[in-house]
Amino acid sequence: MLAKPNYDHLTDSDYQSLLVFEAYLVQFEEFFEAKGMYEEVRWIRHMKKFITIRRKCMKAALQQKEKTASAPTLAV
Repeated sequence: MLAKPNYDHLTDSDYQSLLVFEAYLVQFEEFFEAKGMYEEVRWIRHMKKFITIRRKCMKAALQQKEKTASAPTLAV
Protein backbone atom coordinates (compact mmCIF):
# COMPACT_ATOMS: atom_id res chain seq x y z
CA MET A 1 0.00 0.00 0.00
CA LEU A 2 1.05 3.57 -0.53
CA ALA A 3 1.12 4.36 3.15
CA LYS A 4 3.65 1.63 4.04
CA PRO A 5 6.80 1.99 1.98
CA ASN A 6 9.42 -0.73 1.78
CA TYR A 7 12.53 0.93 3.18
CA ASP A 8 14.78 -1.95 2.12
CA HIS A 9 14.16 -1.40 -1.60
CA LEU A 10 13.29 2.25 -2.05
CA THR A 11 12.60 3.76 -5.42
CA ASP A 12 11.76 7.23 -6.61
CA SER A 13 8.35 5.96 -7.72
CA ASP A 14 7.59 4.96 -4.11
CA TYR A 15 8.38 8.51 -3.04
CA GLN A 16 6.22 9.92 -5.85
CA SER A 17 3.36 7.64 -4.78
CA LEU A 18 3.50 9.04 -1.26
CA LEU A 19 3.48 12.58 -2.67
CA VAL A 20 0.40 11.78 -4.76
CA PHE A 21 -1.32 10.16 -1.78
CA GLU A 22 -0.59 13.20 0.37
CA ALA A 23 -1.95 15.47 -2.38
CA TYR A 24 -5.18 13.43 -2.44
CA LEU A 25 -5.51 13.85 1.31
CA VAL A 26 -5.10 17.63 0.96
CA GLN A 27 -7.79 17.73 -1.72
CA PHE A 28 -10.19 15.65 0.38
CA GLU A 29 -9.47 17.83 3.40
CA GLU A 30 -10.37 20.97 1.45
CA PHE A 31 -13.50 19.34 0.02
CA PHE A 32 -14.79 18.13 3.38
CA GLU A 33 -14.00 21.45 5.03
CA ALA A 34 -15.99 23.29 2.36
CA LYS A 35 -18.93 20.94 3.00
CA GLY A 36 -18.72 21.50 6.76
CA MET A 37 -17.80 17.87 7.50
CA TYR A 38 -15.36 18.69 10.27
CA GLU A 39 -15.10 15.19 11.77
CA GLU A 40 -13.78 13.90 8.43
CA VAL A 41 -11.42 16.88 8.19
CA ARG A 42 -10.02 16.06 11.62
CA TRP A 43 -9.47 12.41 10.63
CA ILE A 44 -7.79 13.37 7.33
CA ARG A 45 -5.45 15.80 9.09
CA HIS A 46 -4.53 13.03 11.50
CA MET A 47 -3.76 10.65 8.62
CA LYS A 48 -1.87 13.36 6.75
CA LYS A 49 0.53 13.70 9.69
CA PHE A 50 1.49 10.03 9.37
CA ILE A 51 1.92 10.24 5.61
CA THR A 52 4.02 13.41 5.92
CA ILE A 53 6.34 11.74 8.43
CA ARG A 54 6.71 8.67 6.20
CA ARG A 55 7.39 10.87 3.18
CA LYS A 56 10.10 12.83 5.00
CA CYS A 57 11.71 9.63 6.28
CA MET A 58 11.62 8.14 2.80
CA LYS A 59 13.21 11.25 1.31
CA ALA A 60 16.02 11.08 3.86
CA ALA A 61 16.49 7.36 3.20
CA LEU A 62 16.63 7.96 -0.56
CA GLN A 63 19.19 10.72 -0.09
CA GLN A 64 21.29 8.43 2.11
CA LYS A 65 21.00 5.67 -0.48
CA GLU A 66 22.25 8.06 -3.18
CA LYS A 67 25.15 9.17 -0.97
CA THR A 68 26.29 5.62 -0.30
CA ALA A 69 25.88 4.65 -3.95
CA SER A 70 28.00 7.56 -5.15
CA ALA A 71 30.66 7.29 -2.43
CA PRO A 72 33.85 5.56 -3.53
CA THR A 73 34.57 2.29 -1.81
CA LEU A 74 37.79 2.05 0.15
CA ALA A 75 40.00 -0.92 -0.58
CA VAL A 76 41.65 -2.20 2.56
